[in-house]
Amino acid sequence: MRLPLTRRRGQRMFVPSTNSFNFASVAHFKGCIELEALDEALRKLGKRFPLLIARVLVEESGEAYFTDAFAQPMKATYVPKTSPESWIQVMDQALRVRPNFVNGPLASCVLVQDSASADLILINDHSTADGGSAMLAMRDLLAFLGDPSLELPATSPVPIAQALPDEVLREIKAMEAAVPPDAPPPAPWSFKAPTHPRQFVPMDLSVAETSLLGGRCRAEGTSVQGALCAAFIAPFAERYPDREKHYAEIPVNLRRFLKDGSSPAHPICTGLAMVEIEGAGDLWETARKAKAAIEKAITPNLLIQGQVVSSIVEKMPAIPAFTVDYDLSISNVGRLDWPSAYGKLEFTGLHAPIFNVNQAGHRVMGANTSAGRLHLTYISHDPEAPWLAFRGMALLRSMLG
Repeated sequence: MRLPLTRRRGQRMFVPSTNSFNFASVAHFKGCIELEALDEALRKLGKRFPLLIARVLVEESGEAYFTDAFAQPMKATYVPKTSPESWIQVMDQALRVRPNFVNGPLASCVLVQDSASADLILINDHSTADGGSAMLAMRDLLAFLGDPSLELPATSPVPIAQALPDEVLREIKAMEAAVPPDAPPPAPWSFKAPTHPRQFVPMDLSVAETSLLGGRCRAEGTSVQGALCAAFIAPFAERYPDREKHYAEIPVNLRRFLKDGSSPAHPICTGLAMVEIEGAGDLWETARKAKAAIEKAITPNLLIQGQVVSSIVEKMPAIPAFTVDYDLSISNVGRLDWPSAYGKLEFTGLHAPIFNVNQAGHRVMGANTSAGRLHLTYISHDPEAPWLAFRGMALLRSMLG
């Protein structure tokens, strides 16, 4: 694999900074995982998704590439499980570790387990995947664990610009041509120093509550993502009553707009929609408006990426990032209909995607529906993060009837 890194006009070649932009996926099980079996499953995972074991090669010419040649294989780190929540602290520490871009790999794995249960943590640098792609990697890792004889073909990362619709490429070229040659380059992404400790607040609906939420959303003409917007933005309207409008940043799956839309080989193909919410009105009406705003944003001419992501994906155009100061980013990767058993392991759920929030006040919630339950993880340095999370969860439950 030889995947060029992007060169932006007016800028030097991007080389990953000292800041880590990791995110995590955490699968929970009843039963124990053998470390040797996990290492073998990780070896197969790196063969299937070579970007996970890639390293960055910078040539004398200054050109830089992702390559899996001579990269180090992924190896699992084992940590004893001391409490049901010990995975949170272990994951927090793992998220802070900067990947070894010189030698690779760009992904890592930590196993937290006791004699009865296991928490499997897969850490991705954001250059390797978006949240949806990371779910494909976790899905295949679990499949390798459940069936040691399983073999899956390798994928080859496809330059996203080659997969974008032609009308999008034309629009991007027009945008780039409109930028004056002497225009200063956009400011690089940088994390602000946090002023409060980072907090993780995992929350789950029961199987019955999750089923009821889906049914209510269908009856009310909205989606689970719309309901999450309504319930978890409302606390900000209560917190800031003088502000007329509030915003949620919503990562959305844009694969169906790509030329070979269903391919899992694309490392990044998520767009960003900004949902505007006025005050703390009727939650279901707000949910319907949120759904309409998301659908309006999901169009081929709005393939928008944050600056970091567009810098590290091959030939991904440098589209300006959002300038709106949003209240909460809600990343819902949807329903994961995965098997409940992997050999002797019983899969009980997944907390993902969980992003490395290093900015003071920045709030992100990762969501997915797995093992029949809606799993949420609220992450922030905001000192009121627990209140905001639990208040949103109470409002979500109130929408069940």
